[in-house]
Parts: sequence; C-alpha cells; structure tokens
Amino acid sequence: ERALDSLARESPVMADAKHALELLSREPSAQRIAEMRREAEIARRLDRAEDLAEGREQGLGEGRRAALRDTVESFCSASGIELDDERRATLASLDEAGLAALLDALFARRAWP
Repeated sequence: ERALDSLARESPVMADAKHALELLSREPSAQRIAEMRREAEIARRLDRAEDLAEGREQGLGEGRRAALRDTVESFCSASGIELDDERRATLASLDEAGLAALLDALFARRAWP
C-alpha cells in the first residue's frame, strides 16, 4: 500500500491508476470476480496437493509391489522353484495383496501354489 501511495504522489498517471483501482475495488461485481479468482486458486492448489499425494502413494505402492516381486523371485531361486514364462506373467499381473498372498503360500508349501 505504501509503495502504491508513493508512486501515486510521484506520477499523475499512477495517481489516476490508484484512483481507478480504488473505485474498481468498491464495485460488487469486481469483488465477486476477485473472490472467484481466490477460490479458483485455492481449488487449484488443493487439486495439485491431492495429485501429488496420489502420485506419491502410487509410487510407493509400485515400489512395494516391485520389492515383493523381487522377494518372490529370490525365494523361488533359492528354493529351486522354476519361474517359467507363465509364472513370470502371473507375478507381473498381481497386485500388492496378491503378491503377499503368493509369498505366504510359497513359504508355507515350499512349492508354487
């Protein structure tokens, strides 16, 4: 505000611009537009935060799935369980819960379920 006042005192053009801004800021329609812009900016920031959180969770989930797949492969290798193309396709298609269940079954049976 002080900078605007200082500029207005130094230049007639800036004084006119300041006056126009003051008049405009009193207009209900201008206030509504300004409020809509503020709300849109808040919504944009919330959407971005949600997108970042979702992306982070997806990345973590994929990391957990990759770690489980690696564990299954390591267990199979150490146990002499062959991973043919069909079994590898199964590994690639399972979600986190499916991989955990497969790993539990491998530990329990010491064989491919």
